[in-house]
Amino acid sequence: MTSRAGIVSRIYWRALRLLGFGKEAWDDQFKKGLWSRGRHSDYFLQKVVSLSRGGVVVEFGCAEGALVEELPIDSYSKYHGYDISEVAIGIASKKASENGLANCNFEQCDMSQWAGYSGASLILLEECLYYLIAAQIQVFLGTCRRSLLPEGVILVVVHSAEKHANTLRECRLAGSVIEEVVINGRVFITLGR
Repeated sequence: MTSRAGIVSRIYWRALRLLGFGKEAWDDQFKKGLWSRGRHSDYFLQKVVSLSRGGVVVEFGCAEGALVEELPIDSYSKYHGYDISEVAIGIASKKASENGLANCNFEQCDMSQWAGYSGASLILLEECLYYLIAAQIQVFLGTCRRSLLPEGVILVVVHSAEKHANTLRECRLAGSVIEEVVINGRVFITLGR
């Protein structure tokens, strides 16, 4: 994709999201293969394993299911991946089935419409929370907190503290900050119930 075509595409997808067609924008991007990603960092993977403590992991913005392929199978009892894109969920489900990951479930879901889950050890929000507006973030994080086990946590990850300062502020307002770490510009905030 040329630079000009790339800019036009990004404007088109942003406009679709602003007009309420976020799912369609994301489906189009996944069809074009734009969100296939490389391996997660060792720090990130260790953090997820440590926080999940072998329990239930709920991930939003799971895309094509890359994380569950990288985690040791004994690091979670169940994994639930959610993404707004049906295309991404189809790819993730197919890969999980082909790899024999029976304790994994992938489902199309808009974060702002999520009803919650009972008994999550870790809810992972990597590079997705900033797609919600402030009021939606508060409601969504409230649903996340209610979905946690008493010792469960929420891990929010953003790639830039400066760019996503508003999202980080909402996280700090929404719950008990257990830890906040910045590594190579990426911010990792762990929230408790």
